[in-house]
Amino acid sequence: MELEFGLQKREELNEAGAIMARAYENYDYVTLYFPDPEKSRKGLQIFMKCVAKTNFGKADMLAAHRDGKMVARATLEPPGFKKPSAFQYIMHGFLRVYLNTKWSCINGFLAMDEAAGKPCHEKRGYEVFHECEIEHDGKKIGSWSMKKTLNG
Repeated sequence: MELEFGLQKREELNEAGAIMARAYENYDYVTLYFPDPEKSRKGLQIFMKCVAKTNFGKADMLAAHRDGKMVARATLEPPGFKKPSAFQYIMHGFLRVYLNTKWSCINGFLAMDEAAGKPCHEKRGYEVFHECEIEHDGKKIGSWSMKKTLNG
């Protein structure tokens, strides 16, 4: 039952996206723009899978496994990391987000997220994004995400 850490594999991108989505689904800023829990869950899963696929090979993606199942993951954006272009997101399925969610909700959320992230754009070290699910006795009791800058 020990945790095993390593690089995330390409075949784990859907699983990673699902963990990322579950980590964010109850955040106030997500529920503000996506008040319908079922639509929010579906839209977040599509969005986060797209983010994982778009960043794979560009950022350092790590995974933690317990009993062969991914239970946590992290994205490390190295210094000089260039945010993927809109075209790259579209190529990895972002239009599906718009097809499954109200356009006004997505556009409002993306504008808010961009504005909130501006102070972080002048980074000098790694940007670290963690998502984790917490289980006890086989039941999910919570999830979390964290963003941190590691200065080198």
